[in-house]
Amino acid sequence: MKLVTIVAGAARRRSPGGTVTRLLMLPVERQAQPTPTGGRHMTVNEGLRAAAGTFILLSVALGIWVNPWFFAFTAFVGLNLLQSAFSRWCPMMWVLGKAGCRAD
Repeated sequence: MKLVTIVAGAARRRSPGGTVTRLLMLPVERQAQPTPTGGRHMTVNEGLRAAAGTFILLSVALGIWVNPWFFAFTAFVGLNLLQSAFSRWCPMMWVLGKAGCRAD
C-alpha cells in the first residue's frame, strides 16, 4: 500500500532549514501503471465485462436483423456469466490473461 504525506499530522520531521513540520501518513488506493502510450492496462475483470457486453450487443443485433438463432449465442454468454459468478472462472478469463490483461 502506498502512503502519501500530508502536513499537519502525527509524526514530526525536521526540515533542512531547521523548522519542524508535522506529517500525517495516509493510505492511498493503488492505481494502475500507465502504458507507454499513456493509458492503463485493463484488468481481466474489466476485459470480461467489455467482451461480454460486446458479444451480447452484437448477438442481439444479429438476432434481430439476420437470424433469430443468434439469440442462442446471447443465452450462451449469459449462462457463462452466471456460472462464472459462482465458480470465479470462465474461458474468456483465460483468453484475456493470455492477451495481456493484468490480474485483479
